[in-house]
Amino acid sequence: MPLRVKSLLQAVVFQGLIAVALPYLASRWFDALVLAPAVRAGGVLLIAGGLALSLWCIVLFVRVGEGTQSPRQPPRHLVTVGPYGVVRNPMLVGVNLVLVGEAVAFGSPGIAVYAAAFFAVTNVLMLTVEEPSLRRRFGEEYDSYRARVPRWVPRLRGAGLPEDRARTG
Repeated sequence: MPLRVKSLLQAVVFQGLIAVALPYLASRWFDALVLAPAVRAGGVLLIAGGLALSLWCIVLFVRVGEGTQSPRQPPRHLVTVGPYGVVRNPMLVGVNLVLVGEAVAFGSPGIAVYAAAFFAVTNVLMLTVEEPSLRRRFGEEYDSYRARVPRWVPRLRGAGLPEDRARTG
């Protein structure tokens, strides 16, 4: 089966479980909140942005990394371009944007709790499983990447931070 097809099927299963089936179950934990239509629309925008970011990451895994998001067939090359040049885990940022967007769009405290739990668990997995594995597989290339690209939140360049002043002066 072509790598593109495998990657797409894995994404549908993973995203379907993580971003559709489990949030649906979580939405049953609490009554929905009444939110203004504009607030709900903001949630829909977060969902769209998260899906677009996740899809971009999947495409980069196939084209640049020559692999998939599955641990069974991980990328053969370290992907450091596109959103991976801004944060080390953009695919999970995308999934979390989808979950937060669902919580807002559906006014669901249950999905909000699920989103927070998903982020906490994935953060622990990044620290204890993913990052050590990447260090073993890519060595110095990964260490260099890790030193210049933050895990979750992009660095604010040009915001007058001390580190910016040190680089420019």
